[in-house]
Amino acid sequence: MKLREFSPKKDLSLEISENKACPAYIGTVIEGVKIRPSPLWLQQRLQAARLRSLNNLVDITNYVLSLTNYP
Repeated sequence: MKLREFSPKKDLSLEISENKACPAYIGTVIEGVKIRPSPLWLQQRLQAARLRSLNNLVDITNYVLSLTNYP
């Protein structure tokens, strides 16, 4: 897995249409991630939070957002 800083030269673009609602947004490109089922511990924690497990990438995002109260 490689982490790198966001570069506007890549195929990723972002436009914020409501600056008051979203004054800043930070993105990171992560390469080499394989989409697979989440580990059992993560599936169980999501289920306890009444969230459905989809895959490792979606699940870890939902888990972190639920921990920080930004679902």
